[in-house]
Amino acid sequence: MKRGYRPLLQREGCYLHTTIAAAVLVALSVRVPDASAQSAPNLLGYRLGTRAADATRSLPCTVVRTSLLMCEANDSASLTFLGDTLVMIMYYQRSPAPGSASDVWRQRWASWSERLFGPVDSVRVTDPTSSVKEGKDIATRLLTAWWTSTWRRGWTAAVMVSQTTVGRFDFAQTTVFLKCNWAVGLSVALCPPQP
Repeated sequence: MKRGYRPLLQREGCYLHTTIAAAVLVALSVRVPDASAQSAPNLLGYRLGTRAADATRSLPCTVVRTSLLMCEANDSASLTFLGDTLVMIMYYQRSPAPGSASDVWRQRWASWSERLFGPVDSVRVTDPTSSVKEGKDIATRLLTAWWTSTWRRGWTAAVMVSQTTVGRFDFAQTTVFLKCNWAVGLSVALCPPQP
């Protein structure tokens, strides 16, 4: 050790200042949930965080994994429960769709989804893929609009428009999903507060 050298924490008065500085850094880095956190939107009459007993009384359901339950709400919607909590709502629609995936998004889904979820965070379009099935050329393009989760929002949503051309016919398959901060394999979901 060099002559006259003392470690930083042993210098007079420095220990108190270091402790205060550390406490301030910890306080600034911890995010406390805001009481005004955004509740999840209502999709097809269902809301994330709803209890299974309230939502599944008359629905056909299948146990997918221990504590993971999938229910068919109707011909085009499904609900996923983790334990007793609704963690994901999915909606599907297929229809004839002349034009591109971007056209379908703008004409049918953009204003509807932004009224439901708020301003979109990002919209991405993939390059078209081509294949041949039963002698017919098939071209597909996918557009995905995202509402990403934030600590304040507590949910993620996406609208995925898959535009497929088979020969001279165009079809659009749209999937809308809304989910809590949760992923397969987790045993707890962080759902937004109920209104």
